[in-house]
Amino acid sequence: MSIQIFEQKDFTGGLNLRTDQFQLADNESPEMLNVEVDPRGGVFSRGGMARYNSVDVGGVWSPQKLTPFYGVNTVLMLANNNRVMRYVSGSNTFTNLEYSSGNPIVSDGVHGACFAAWGSTLYMATGTGGSAVATYKWDGSTTYATALGGIVSNSDWLAGTNDKFPRAEHLIVHTNKMFAANVITEGTTHRNRIHFSLEAFPQKWDKDDYFDILGGGDGIVGMCVVNGVLIIFKPYAIYALYGYDNTNYRLVEVSGSLGCLSHHAMAQTESGVYFYSSNKGLFFLDGSNIVDVFERMRPVFDLGYINSAAEEAISVSWVGQRVWLSVPYSTTGTGATEPTVNIVYDPSTRSYTMFSTADSKGVVGGTDYRDSAGVEHRLMCHPTVPCVLNVDKYSLPYDLINVDGSQSGFATAYRTKWFDAGSYLQRKMFRRPDLVMRETDTLQNISVSVYHDFQEATGSEARTFFIGQSPTQSGMVWGGLWAYEPVGADPYGSYWSNDTLGGQIQTASNLGLCKTVQLRFSGELKKPWGINSIGYKWQPRRVKG
Repeated sequence: MSIQIFEQKDFTGGLNLRTDQFQLADNESPEMLNVEVDPRGGVFSRGGMARYNSVDVGGVWSPQKLTPFYGVNTVLMLANNNRVMRYVSGSNTFTNLEYSSGNPIVSDGVHGACFAAWGSTLYMATGTGGSAVATYKWDGSTTYATALGGIVSNSDWLAGTNDKFPRAEHLIVHTNKMFAANVITEGTTHRNRIHFSLEAFPQKWDKDDYFDILGGGDGIVGMCVVNGVLIIFKPYAIYALYGYDNTNYRLVEVSGSLGCLSHHAMAQTESGVYFYSSNKGLFFLDGSNIVDVFERMRPVFDLGYINSAAEEAISVSWVGQRVWLSVPYSTTGTGATEPTVNIVYDPSTRSYTMFSTADSKGVVGGTDYRDSAGVEHRLMCHPTVPCVLNVDKYSLPYDLINVDGSQSGFATAYRTKWFDAGSYLQRKMFRRPDLVMRETDTLQNISVSVYHDFQEATGSEARTFFIGQSPTQSGMVWGGLWAYEPVGADPYGSYWSNDTLGGQIQTASNLGLCKTVQLRFSGELKKPWGINSIGYKWQPRRVKG
């Protein structure tokens, strides 16, 4: 019979961990590690990660969240362990922010300090325990922050000196007021209470300006503002506060079943908030509607891949217009206790992939940050090495995590869905497929494992071969002395077009005789690679009765 062909050019479905292979679309994959989906259709190895602070952060390293502060100066803040830290460019590391000489700000919040910017002033809530004695404010330029005493007596409300502030776990600015949640006032802890300041006065508080939210478990765990609505998270419920002042505030329950773990398990975006709900996954809230975006990944709970007993290791970040969910993830049956992977969700393609650092960790507590020179950074914290990493460094095919600057290669893998040419009943002789591979500037070999007839366990490969790629040769460049420009312009001409990344057609080895076939691609360490198309070729065999 004649050879039949099928070209797989679209990979935008991304990672899908459904256990039933028959539910995978042609453009979806059951395994993606450190590869990204190209919106135009291909897959390619991720960009590298490089240290932002060249000097290790001193003290105990237990990062919670990075926060940019654009005050008098541009400063990158870090909630780490029980400290508030700031990045100091001259020392190339993060140092403790102090309120007086030798006295660092101490936080005893379970999930670190909480930051809220009011104009050119940054307010820092440090929790309600015995170690945190005050709330602090700072403009980003002075040597020391200013301590704001708590409200410890009835006379502290509406204090004329404007130096009183409820001690709180969470702060946020909304409707020109400061909101403080999970507070302690007059010596009493109110875990389910939210106080709000007078309008335009973040340090003036009326004793009666508060509301309690008693449903959804004990304790308010975080707040964010979405489309003009204050969203309040409890462990097992979500509430929305509508209105603009205490005469028309209206509290509405958005969900009575979904909640959130902590304020580092939610990430605010321009259009809504992504949050992780315990043993349910990732969701998106636009202020009134909740969207389940984790449906493709939900088997991780059924299979026990995410350790539900280590939920403190889970965080959600919005970095580079993508959601980075860091989780304690393991497929070996041994529960991970620290972040081991990032499950990365791209809303533009509604697709997932999975990242892991060269030392098999998932980065946490990230943010986008524009430094004082106007340079954009996509930053995440390494969970165990005391450093912040610049991610999505597409010019680097390796990670720079070590303080000595040494390069570390990260493993990459892409697995296709099972391809049966329309029927798994008929045997076929799969001939040598044609692959359109991304061009490379280095000599490399990409390993391809071939699996037959739904046997995909480790060691069950029907065959393995390598695709060798030679470095791309340089072509003609429009420039040099091709033309003279007008007076005052560059006399050596100009480039007529940007460089483009092309492809190479590679013919692989025969895939063998089987009913259905699956391919797993894995690149060399420290070498970028990608696939733009897979062209299957096969000859059907007769079906026996």
